[in-house]
Amino acid sequence: MGSAAVLISAGGAWTDAGGLNLGGAGTGSGTLQVAGGMLNTSGFLTLGGEAGGAGSLTISAGGTVIDAALPAGGGVFVGGYTGDATGDMVVSGAGSLFKAHIFGIGAGGAGTVAITDGGAAVVDAFAVGAASASSITIASGGVLHCAVFASVAGNGAAALAGGTLIADGNLTVAAGGAVSGWGLISGNLALAGSIAASGGTLSLTQPLSGTGTLSIQAGSELSLSGSVAANVPVQFTAGSGERLDLAAPASFGGSVSGFLPGDTIFAAGAMTISVNGGQTVTLFDANQIQIGTIALSSAIADGTLVDNNGNITYACFAAGTHIATPRDSVPVEALRAGDTVMTAFGAQADVKWVGYRHVACNRHPRPGDVWPVRIVAGAFGPGRPARDLWLSPDHAVFTDGVLIPIRYLINGRTIRQERRAEVTYFHVELASHDVLLAEGLPCESYLDTGNRSAFANGCAALELHPDFARRIWRERACAKLVLNGPPLVAARAATLAHALNLGFNLTGDPALEVRADGRSVDVRRYGKYWIARLPLCAARVALISRCWIPAETRADETDTRVLGVALSRVWLDRQEVGLADARFLEGWHDIEPGWRWTNGGAVVTPNGAREFEFELAMTGSYWLDKPLRAAI
Repeated sequence: MGSAAVLISAGGAWTDAGGLNLGGAGTGSGTLQVAGGMLNTSGFLTLGGEAGGAGSLTISAGGTVIDAALPAGGGVFVGGYTGDATGDMVVSGAGSLFKAHIFGIGAGGAGTVAITDGGAAVVDAFAVGAASASSITIASGGVLHCAVFASVAGNGAAALAGGTLIADGNLTVAAGGAVSGWGLISGNLALAGSIAASGGTLSLTQPLSGTGTLSIQAGSELSLSGSVAANVPVQFTAGSGERLDLAAPASFGGSVSGFLPGDTIFAAGAMTISVNGGQTVTLFDANQIQIGTIALSSAIADGTLVDNNGNITYACFAAGTHIATPRDSVPVEALRAGDTVMTAFGAQADVKWVGYRHVACNRHPRPGDVWPVRIVAGAFGPGRPARDLWLSPDHAVFTDGVLIPIRYLINGRTIRQERRAEVTYFHVELASHDVLLAEGLPCESYLDTGNRSAFANGCAALELHPDFARRIWRERACAKLVLNGPPLVAARAATLAHALNLGFNLTGDPALEVRADGRSVDVRRYGKYWIARLPLCAARVALISRCWIPAETRADETDTRVLGVALSRVWLDRQEVGLADARFLEGWHDIEPGWRWTNGGAVVTPNGAREFEFELAMTGSYWLDKPLRAAI
């Protein structure tokens, strides 16, 4: 009984050959802090000891604990030997290190371990929860590296919060065991328990086998780089911005449940999809060669899903959109089955079905997939649309005889994506695929019928986008779908011309200035060469300019980066500095042959230089901030 506390501080060292038992027997307790020092032991190291004991180990400030005992002669056990012992351990801070052959948490009593803030644990064999409910948390850049194998047993839980778990052999998650959070897991996975992505992106890099469950919590992403065994279920749990990322869709054998509007499945290399038999999504590459399938646990209508460069989602009208009817235009949410609407071709059509879905954009792992696109009045010409219109990014508009998803026409001014915390989207289905008039702009209707159980009203969430598989479009679509090529370039050029007519002006002047520690400095210009005189002891030099996105201001560009200006050469005190130099801080894009782009706010540290000179390679096509007249 009793308690004891030991501190090994920076420069201190302790070597023990007999083993350490922190907590002893009965109600004893022991605390060991290794704060910058070193502990070497070659016997058992137990935190919690025997019945009723409690032990604690903290490794911090670059401290090191090494248990060199071979598996037959020792190991480190957090939670001691018996069921009523307890133990806890923390490895915290860059350079803090724990090493052992055997590392057990909860092999007897209950144990908790946290590896955080850059701390690391390197072991041969690891297990948590073999006997008692126990847990490990790997957070904030912490690393647990297991050279042989790792196990999350039936009473164990492993939580990641930005950490990394590496198992060079297998990582086994037994029935009842649970892994959750966000971070990186590397190692062949044998799954009988559960793995849940929550709070961010959880990346699994190796093959997964077994019969356990994968799940994705609200606003989170599960990234799978390896193969997934047949029938392993992947559950979308909240219908609020979850994402499944499949780097190798050809080797994905799992089944997907709970997939709803606002969610995304990314299948690398998939350019078009079809839904076969209601429950199998077939993936095709750009050459229409099948590259994989995704099994759905419940049937869905053919045409319910769309694919945008591998991102499989739902496409939708935003609430409040006015749809033309023979008598007047009415909000889309007021339409009912049996109502009559006008088509863009002057005909009348009966509404077959209307559904809706509410999307929490701020909980989506990639909000850009669900933020609505605003089309300013007159963006496609006078009265097209008659007033501002909001569509989901994948909703297609009808222009020059073809259908184009609106995301491909974004120009940053008259067609722009807007951030919203939440949005409600609607879907209108007619007897056959057609073109409606939404605020006077021709927009597609939904293509097909089928099971609508995924939608909030017992149908499908409102979308207006058909399946993009080419054979479906050939058979049923009312017009050709365009995703690239001359028709897309022509449509983008037309919308840019309309934007200029509305008074949204472009300029080639980047309004470039040089600032030293936040203050503008005078520059001399000699053609493409700029020379700035820096104040004494300047710490940071910034290049501040207008920004442009090539794909938004030039019809034939596809680059979606935010760019400022491009520099080809840089000198400090007349000594040339390579464009990859470490003195280039934030605000720089990757180097390209001959130049390097800023993002409009790039920083260089002058390291005492008094003269900053650069050669300007390129500028862009920048929007001026305000239109000269109101949109019509």
